[in-house]
Amino acid sequence: MRSRDHGVLVILALVLIAVSPSLVGAEPEPGVARVSLINGDVTSMRGDSGDWVALTVNAPVVSGDKIATGRGSRTELQLDHANTLRIGQDSEARIADLSRSRIQVQLSQGVVNLTVMKDNEADVEIDTPNVAVRPMKEGRYRIQVNAAGETEVIVRKGEAEVFTSEGTTRVKKNDMAVVRGTKDNPEYRVMNAPGRDDWDEWNEDRDEMVRNARSWGYTSPYYTGAHDLDRYGRWSYIPGYDYVWSPVGVDPYWAPYRQGRWVWEPYWGWTWVSYEPWGWAPYHYGRWFCHSNAWYWWPGPRHHHYRPYWAPAFVSFFGFGAGRFHFSFG
Repeated sequence: MRSRDHGVLVILALVLIAVSPSLVGAEPEPGVARVSLINGDVTSMRGDSGDWVALTVNAPVVSGDKIATGRGSRTELQLDHANTLRIGQDSEARIADLSRSRIQVQLSQGVVNLTVMKDNEADVEIDTPNVAVRPMKEGRYRIQVNAAGETEVIVRKGEAEVFTSEGTTRVKKNDMAVVRGTKDNPEYRVMNAPGRDDWDEWNEDRDEMVRNARSWGYTSPYYTGAHDLDRYGRWSYIPGYDYVWSPVGVDPYWAPYRQGRWVWEPYWGWTWVSYEPWGWAPYHYGRWFCHSNAWYWWPGPRHHHYRPYWAPAFVSFFGFGAGRFHFSFG
């Protein structure tokens, strides 16, 4: 059974090499966000396709995609290793730009929370119909467009610049800016922020869970989704491989790239979308290998100044049984 799995996976790797754009072109790579959490009714529209479809955890989100939530619903998008966008109920947002150097989100209605972690390398901007918000440092930023078309910018932590056609103002920690009117004729004022509510508490709890994950001690700080590995697996040391991760609660014949589906991304080609809640980092970074009849994920080098590239699927394997087999790409 194992030999068959190995053969299928190696053939799959060869197929992916044939369509991998990173191997045939030198154009700058666009960013890819991860849908890391869904509660309730959350849908997405790919570019200008006009079709809204149900969103799933671990689905890739790229520039041009729109995300909408229903009443009582919310979702979380990990835009990159340092920026997380959470979208509250009855909201709609568009990912206007997503790359290593720039992130731009357009909020047409509802509420979002943007958390900027340390080591952020992108210029980040949240646009509403009448204002542009640019975080200036690590922090937690709440932006809301209410039914009257007013924009509320609350800085729970950090500091932000708010841009309108009338000028720029800074909003500091525990302050709020309220912008009324149109983009061409806005009115704004800055005041003390209201007290925290359930939305603020939930966002802070999510941030702390990500920040305190034990798995960061074993992976690159540039990985997205490594915090989920704490809950769904364990780390162990295998001589010759260093520290590696394996999922828990799976059947004895479990193997990677079984529980999920392949989707076609225009830039990346065939991309793996895992149904496993932890299935982002281990399928887009590092390497899988088989050791003592069990599968393990090696996260790769942990050099702080080395930023790895995301891949549509790292179908790369080594260490098959007693013999040595090495195969990798990307």
